[in-house]
Amino acid sequence: MIISSPMLVQWDKAKNEIVPDNVSINMEGTSSAPPPTYSNNNAQNETSTGAVSQMLKNSSHPKILLVHFFFRTIAILIYLVINFFVNNFVFVFVISALALAFDFWIVKNVSGRYLVGLRWWNEVDPFGDSQWYFESRDATFESNVIDAKIFWVSLYATPIIWGFLALIALIKTNFQWLLIVAFALMLSISNLVGYYKCDKFAKQKAGQNQGLESSLFGSTGGLVGGFINRSVTSLFG
Repeated sequence: MIISSPMLVQWDKAKNEIVPDNVSINMEGTSSAPPPTYSNNNAQNETSTGAVSQMLKNSSHPKILLVHFFFRTIAILIYLVINFFVNNFVFVFVISALALAFDFWIVKNVSGRYLVGLRWWNEVDPFGDSQWYFESRDATFESNVIDAKIFWVSLYATPIIWGFLALIALIKTNFQWLLIVAFALMLSISNLVGYYKCDKFAKQKAGQNQGLESSLFGSTGGLVGGFINRSVTSLFG
């Protein structure tokens, strides 16, 4: 039989000693403690940390991937959090605009070039027309699956997130905060359109190169076949 006492401590006659109250005393002289309970938070944290480390391990450019993800999220976090600590819209707008500008430049000139092998820029000619320019690596370049997936998912997800924040600002009639969201949408959509066109251009370029190689090999085969046919005809004719 097992007994327990509501006191803070109790006397174990069998062992002739004081035992804590949360330990049950067995009359046969043995004491049994309740089984320990463990939280799932540590296991979940270890799982998420392991997933991130595994993702970075499989990446071809882990540092570039971290910088890309950091600047993709820091502007959104600043917009959502900084107004709780700073009651100055001009300061918040300047900090958010700087973070958005850094994000735009990093995605346009660094992460796109290393993660997916693409780069774009836009210039206005003397006649006032906008000219698009695209760069892509040769057909032998194969982007890492992890790098490409994170790059394209973040590229499409960022305008969607800012669009949702714009809707909230409209519902709350926070028109001054809508200026920040409009600036963020302009930059994120510019990167999205630029890389969409650049990826399309790269695929067309790869298709043209394959077609050119096929036509060259085809014409070469025709010349060789014609030469062989003429040689055989002249030899046995």
